[in-house]
Amino acid sequence: MREQYPVGTRIRIYAKETNREGGKPFLYTRYDWPYEIVEP
Repeated sequence: MREQYPVGTRIRIYAKETNREGGKPFLYTRYDWPYEIVEP
């Protein structure tokens, strides 16, 4: 994705909040989850 679109392109990703390993919550996404290009 980083090499397909120029710097500054807005991309909406799908992520979920998790606290895996008992730490602080953080956002998690996978490389194969869908995404969409958002026009400004």
